[in-house]
Amino acid sequence: MKTLLIGVLLCSLSLISCRKDNADIAREEPVAADIRQNTADSKSKNSIDIIDVVVASNGTIIGVGQDKQLYRKALLTSPWVLVPNSGDVTAIGLQPNGALIGVGTDQQLYTRATLNSNWVLVPNSGLVLDVASLSNGTIIGVGTDKYLYTRAGLNGSWVIVPNSDIVSAVTVLPNQEIIGVGTRLDLWSRKTLTSTWVNIPNSGSVTAISAFPNGSLIGVGTDKRIYTRASLNATWVVVP
Repeated sequence: MKTLLIGVLLCSLSLISCRKDNADIAREEPVAADIRQNTADSKSKNSIDIIDVVVASNGTIIGVGQDKQLYRKALLTSPWVLVPNSGDVTAIGLQPNGALIGVGTDQQLYTRATLNSNWVLVPNSGLVLDVASLSNGTIIGVGTDKYLYTRAGLNGSWVIVPNSDIVSAVTVLPNQEIIGVGTRLDLWSRKTLTSTWVNIPNSGSVTAISAFPNGSLIGVGTDKRIYTRASLNATWVVVP
């Protein structure tokens, strides 16, 4: 009988302890939920979906966000900073003098003298999907038909480049080599405007492309994150 009473007492104490532990866990759950919420909030605030990118001569990286606003970062590891009143554009490039040239949602060209200036429409400049510039001031555009077009300065007229289709985006390397993003999201190169496209093996998948002053590449992946490539034949590395 004495043994039975001791067993009942121990069982009762165990149940009380379990209830206490469960109550403590229940009280802690909201804290864990707050941590998860804070983490999600931090991620949403620090993560910017990018659809195009260009690199200024001083190394500043300028991106076009999914919201069609401009963002900038001083270094690859820096956070994106919104450029106020900088929309609405879908693609950007740089002129030789450092001024920005953008493609508006109407597929017309716009210029911006500095990062904090206002966009100014270039009359009769559509219809293009992307834009870049050669060092002599010639503007290269990607038409809606995926052909390259050139324009002798902002006020010129678009002239088609024969046998230049299959690309959806374009940039110009410091050595003036032209790099395009093919319709299969891989890279293509042409030494000059009149050369033929040459495929770069194992170079996908990116939707936009630009180059650093040292010739290394920066691209936008299908996940809208930034990737770098030390050379044309290197591999893409995601920027954390």
